[in-house]
Amino acid sequence: MGVPAEADNPALAYAYCVVLLAEVDERPAGVVVGRVGGGPAEVKRFWTDPVMRRRGVGGALIDAGLELAGRRTRLSVWRWRDAAIRLYESRGSTRVPSWDGRDGLVRMARDDDTVPLR
Repeated sequence: MGVPAEADNPALAYAYCVVLLAEVDERPAGVVVGRVGGGPAEVKRFWTDPVMRRRGVGGALIDAGLELAGRRTRLSVWRWRDAAIRLYESRGSTRVPSWDGRDGLVRMARDDDTVPLR
């Protein structure tokens, strides 16, 4: 396996991306980075402070990111991230064939058939 594209060329990997930050009591609680132009919409990064988990922060971030994308959205998640997979599935994402060659990833898409995944 070679160098991931994000490490090799972050400017290209994160072109057309938007960063949404969640705050609780004026402190960072989570972040979602999504590509909303220049190709298929994609959740590139998603993280919630462990202290804030199970309080709706992650769901609110994903909902905001999906609303911003407004179309077919793809993502990949490590297969052991069960809570994240359940969250994505609860928002309409399903498992799809790979566009990423890394082992251990589950590839998912919210599919409204308007934008190709590849």
